[in-house]
Amino acid sequence: MRKKIIIKIILIFVFILSPFLILTSFDLAIQNEYSQYYYAELSSMYEKLKNTNNRKIVIIGNSNVCFGVESRLFEELISTDDLKYEVVNFGLYGAIGTKTMLDLAKNYINKDDILILIPEEYQQSMSLYFSAKEMWYALDSNRSMFNDLDSRSKEALIGNYFDYVSKKYKSYKTNRSFEGLGVYAKSSFDDYCDMTNCIRDYNIMFNDYDENNPIDLNNIILEEDFINYINEYNDYVLKKGASMYYSFSPMNKQAVLNNSDEIDSFYMNLKDRLNFPIISDISKYIMDKEWFYDSNYHLNTSGMKLRTFLLVEDLKNELFITSKTKFEMFDKPKKPESVITGSGNNSDADCFIYEKNGNYYKIVGIKEEYQTKEELIVPYFFDGYYINEFSKDSFSYNKNIKKIIIQDNIKRIYDNSFYGCEALEGIYLEHNSPSLISVGFNLLTGTKANIFVDNKIKTSFLNDYFFGAYQERIKGYEKN
Repeated sequence: MRKKIIIKIILIFVFILSPFLILTSFDLAIQNEYSQYYYAELSSMYEKLKNTNNRKIVIIGNSNVCFGVESRLFEELISTDDLKYEVVNFGLYGAIGTKTMLDLAKNYINKDDILILIPEEYQQSMSLYFSAKEMWYALDSNRSMFNDLDSRSKEALIGNYFDYVSKKYKSYKTNRSFEGLGVYAKSSFDDYCDMTNCIRDYNIMFNDYDENNPIDLNNIILEEDFINYINEYNDYVLKKGASMYYSFSPMNKQAVLNNSDEIDSFYMNLKDRLNFPIISDISKYIMDKEWFYDSNYHLNTSGMKLRTFLLVEDLKNELFITSKTKFEMFDKPKKPESVITGSGNNSDADCFIYEKNGNYYKIVGIKEEYQTKEELIVPYFFDGYYINEFSKDSFSYNKNIKKIIIQDNIKRIYDNSFYGCEALEGIYLEHNSPSLISVGFNLLTGTKANIFVDNKIKTSFLNDYFFGAYQERIKGYEKN
């Protein structure tokens, strides 16, 4: 009788655990599903950090670091006859979390090392934020990183494991590989873990800055738990015989909303609360738009070199290194003139209200008599001029619209553009690449609509740095 009970208990456990065992077996069998993805570079950064035994400078932060520090150049500029450092680029993606990057580096800080902490001037980056979803993408290439995370992060990862494997299985089943698009690929990084194997010649943003993500230093709350964590981290670094400093991310001047007094106030507040030195003048890192690439924190190749030089100068001043830094200054990169060409569907052109926008027209609303239409095509032309955008109020709170078709003349969609569109089911994009239209991370806020793109390029949108935030709501359709 007892034996039968034991067998029943075993069978129950097997029944309960079988889905977990099946998923785990599948996960391990195709562990490198994300190996060509942007996230996979974290494994290379981690291994480089672990295996660098010489005196090193570790630059820790978010994507502003991988887009904005050239380690090889840094080593050349900082080195003197009697002082040599290896530089480790250790910043990848804000969604992984600043604390995560610090946690991963902690066990590999050695005597005489230098750490420079550079989070982006953004609330999420300057907090203890952690995303298990994004971290699983990075762990897929190197599970050993799990061991260097704290217990709360490990618990969050375990809790998210089924979602991660389910998504991975769905990808495998549909033969959709997770390959990075454009610069957001593993192949964009060199053996220094710097983003130099890709083309970033000039600012590609619509109107030269990301209006969906302005930089407002007044909105950054320096949370006590974050300040305590990095101050305690500094204590640990000092006990290891190393040094820790703070610098600022590059900020697109055109996107900064603050005046000089507000910027100074942010700086002084941070300086007063940190137990380790800030080595940089914040105003030097509020840089002209020409140095940026695809976000208000991401630099192009020229901007990367300039920022590397600025950071080297800051560190040399802090270390009282008086040798002249040999760096030849260069002009800002010129952006080719952007023009819209071609033709499109103008059947709904009379439905909209327009405003002149330089050499283009901007849609600012829908005429009252057309507010009841359930489907609208955003036109190409009006009054002989191309249309290149629509305001975020053009469609918001429209209770009747079900389908919006956006042609490739539209170069940016503002966050919250469809807020309150209760009936909206689909936003159809006719762009041949996600790089041809700029979006933020609140594109679908306030609507239950999905994004529809041509089936042939659906994967490109799913793997895009910005559109990837909407993976669950991107659908494919057969474009005529």
